[in-house]
Amino acid sequence: MPDLLSDPNAIISALFSLPLFSFVIATIVTVVITRVRRSDRSLMPLTYSRELKMLGAVAVAVVVIFAIENIVRGYLLCLVGMCLVDVVDWWRYPLPLLAAALGLGVVLVSIMTTGTRTPEEPMLPTSRRTWATFGPRRGLVVAGVTLVGLAATTVAAGLASSSDENGRFIYLELVAPNTTLEPVRPWFYGWSYGVPVLVSVALLGLVTLGLLSRNAARPYLRADTVASEQGARTTVAAAAVHVATAAALLALAGALRFIARAGNLSSVAVGNSEPYEIVWRYAALASAAGWVAPLLEVAGFTLLLFVGVRSARAVARPERVAEAASP
Repeated sequence: MPDLLSDPNAIISALFSLPLFSFVIATIVTVVITRVRRSDRSLMPLTYSRELKMLGAVAVAVVVIFAIENIVRGYLLCLVGMCLVDVVDWWRYPLPLLAAALGLGVVLVSIMTTGTRTPEEPMLPTSRRTWATFGPRRGLVVAGVTLVGLAATTVAAGLASSSDENGRFIYLELVAPNTTLEPVRPWFYGWSYGVPVLVSVALLGLVTLGLLSRNAARPYLRADTVASEQGARTTVAAAAVHVATAAALLALAGALRFIARAGNLSSVAVGNSEPYEIVWRYAALASAAGWVAPLLEVAGFTLLLFVGVRSARAVARPERVAEAASP
């Protein structure tokens, strides 16, 4: 501990190794953004403001679920003498993805039921609307890149992993060349962790596409509300995309943290002998991933907090919002 306190770099490294510290940074960033954009208000018809409020609740729920799991697994269980030893805690990586998918699924059901109403007056045919019609172009690209990046990272790590005697793909074999030493097998982000993540990525992608499609395809109420409804649908779509992107960022950050542990192993000593160098061609890349992970976490938490703040602003006075869209 004295050495840690006397080394500022060690202190910074230790802090950024904690996901909850990333949340603190994200909170500060969100406060700054919301103060700069203090006059930004989302005025929309009442139905859409309710949906945005639900999306805000989903964003907050993802943060809360992530934090509770991190605190319980990482701290409370050890305090009561129940540290997870030789347990494949696979759930921690797909958890934000599953939480976001479940929440977005609830919003999708709401749009399909109470959010889709019969037009109050006949409407002229309009151009065909798809899932990308109201989605934020840049946001959709970022979401796609993040989900694909998470899937690609998971597959690459799975292919590099090896199994233990119980068939669990949880190891990475690191060899010391020109020696007779047994390979070092640290725990790794292998298939036992990656398969649930891949399933969750697919589920989140499908639910998000379904929500965007239904949000775009539902009929407009009246000709004079088309403009306000288009703006509202854009806001709802952006919030949904932000939630999905944030969940993927948190999952990817967790995976990179796990992978980075292997990159930090460079030598092994047997007894009193000189340490042997361990060779892994991707060690430098894995170590760099450990520094990228906190940045991804900060971005993910910031997106979630921003959705929560924006939803609160949009529903501050729902009656006046509804009147603004009425003739």
